[in-house]
Amino acid sequence: MSEGRRRTIGSLAFPGASAIGEDELRKASGLEAGKPWWPGGDAEAAEAVRLEYARRGWDDAVVTPRPGEEDSAGRVPLAFAVAEGSLYRFGEVTVRGRG
Repeated sequence: MSEGRRRTIGSLAFPGASAIGEDELRKASGLEAGKPWWPGGDAEAAEAVRLEYARRGWDDAVVTPRPGEEDSAGRVPLAFAVAEGSLYRFGEVTVRGRG
């Protein structure tokens, strides 16, 4: 039985991201250069990055995985295109009761 070619993450980028730093996005994605790569992991990582944006108030952020062509050593460049959308924050909140 042949195991096939081993593919790893060659580079990791987040074009379009400006509200959250790349180091924080890498951490949120759970990915890092040199680690194994498989196509299914892209969707999971994109969702993790989207949730990080939502946690910080960018509820309509869209994160799209864009893997590149692997090189002769099996390294796949990964980009996660980010459309941040709008930041949502609550304004003044007043709570009144019967008193």
